[in-house]
Amino acid sequence: FLIKSFCFFFLLSFIDGIILHQKLLSKTRTSINFSFKAIDGSRNADTITTARSATSKKTFDPIVAGNYIAATSVQWTLISSTLYLVQKYVFPTIEKYKSKLPNNLPSTIALLTFLFLALRSRIFSPLDNSRPSALKDDPVFKKRVLPTWMPPPLAFPIVWSTITLLRAISSYLVFKQTGTLLCPPLLSMVAHLCIGDTWNTINNIENRLGTAALGVLFVYASVLTTVYLFYQTLPLAGFVLAPSALWLTIATVLVHRIWILNMDSMGKPSYFPSKEEGSPSQWKFFRTRSERDTV
Repeated sequence: FLIKSFCFFFLLSFIDGIILHQKLLSKTRTSINFSFKAIDGSRNADTITTARSATSKKTFDPIVAGNYIAATSVQWTLISSTLYLVQKYVFPTIEKYKSKLPNNLPSTIALLTFLFLALRSRIFSPLDNSRPSALKDDPVFKKRVLPTWMPPPLAFPIVWSTITLLRAISSYLVFKQTGTLLCPPLLSMVAHLCIGDTWNTINNIENRLGTAALGVLFVYASVLTTVYLFYQTLPLAGFVLAPSALWLTIATVLVHRIWILNMDSMGKPSYFPSKEEGSPSQWKFFRTRSERDTV
């Protein structure tokens, strides 16, 4: 089903791209002809410089790529360590005094923990993972050419709020089945959240559309892996999480279409992080107070 959905939206975006490409090509030809006539056949130096800049090869930046990997790893370690502390110390303490505490307290703590992580996992990230607002004036939406079939900005917080609940509920079901916070399916969920948070930095903060198109494949692969592990542990948990994979199927195609549609207007952003697109994002841990206040 997910493969069929992916193929459908890929075909839809492909058709959308062909239509828009023809429009842009027509405008470009008109603009070029006008420029040549206006200067009596002589070439405009600024136009040539811009064209060369747009088509110039990008230089892979290993520092930026390493920054993403390191930040994601640190975030995964911090969240996993938190789960370890809860499993190692909080649950045994509750068990020790269970006669004086509610019987379902461990389950309640687990559910609240998963809900918090699904909603605010980015607190553990050293990078700025800010999301765009639901307004059309947000730079993420305003400064980009968007596919005609893209949902309105208001739909995104509604969809993600629903997915947040599904992530928390499915994780809770896995916890009830396994009795531990440190099982492979739940650690896979943590990895999925961390990869998604880093992707938000790439797409929304650094505005690297090409790298976002590459990064969303990792987000998509991580959710498919998590759905599979959840299903293997408890089929119901896999079914509950499945809509998240369906949405990310749409999002994956959407991100690639936005990258392609903005290829010329944004200087041909590369598929890999390049030096020409800026320096690595600074980690929140190392910012001064004044820098944190301006973010």
